[in-house]
Amino acid sequence: MPHATGAQTGSPIVRAHLGAPGPVSGSDELNSRAIGNLVDNALKFSDPAGAIGVTTTVADVTAVIQVRDDGIGMTTDQLSHAFERSWRADDTRTTPGHGLGLALVQQIMNAHGGSVALDSQHGRGTTVTLRLPLRTRWHRRFELSHAHLIALFIASNHGHETT
Repeated sequence: MPHATGAQTGSPIVRAHLGAPGPVSGSDELNSRAIGNLVDNALKFSDPAGAIGVTTTVADVTAVIQVRDDGIGMTTDQLSHAFERSWRADDTRTTPGHGLGLALVQQIMNAHGGSVALDSQHGRGTTVTLRLPLRTRWHRRFELSHAHLIALFIASNHGHETT
């Protein structure tokens, strides 16, 4: 079910392609923060005329969330530092932030038995992939639902309307 936001606001369009919802283990607040940080980064480092894609799928016993943008991307050297706390690339130092977002995302994924991976090309954009184990009966669950992800996009887009 695709959704888009940002068309009337001069900010990148966020397109969401949401697969079947899947309950994942962990803290609702922390999982929301991880996804929100990725969407926020994509908005910050993309051209206002750009596009951001968010996709959710379930593969075997894993929920997969991907956030893709066609923003400034990262060099190989920048990628090697991306998860370091307080590290920022020289060409991003004028953009608001403290260099904590990706380090926090990695910490949250590790705490939940998940993972985060970056794929980026300088000048062409970045794809961040989160993998979280699906909930078992022994774990508290976080419902990766369509309504929840759409609410995150709206909040990350500073209240812009969804079309």
